[in-house]
Amino acid sequence: MPTTKQVNENGINLSETTVRLLEKLEEAYLHIFDLNKRIEKLEAKNN
Repeated sequence: MPTTKQVNENGINLSETTVRLLEKLEEAYLHIFDLNKRIEKLEAKNN
């Protein structure tokens, strides 16, 4: 992601920024799914 200074100096490419944000969002969702699986396994193990 560009810094505030870079955006102020060079502007912003909306399509490129949107793609980057979607990639980061997908990574976050995948991480959350993995964490939920780990929690479910730990809960099953403790019951």
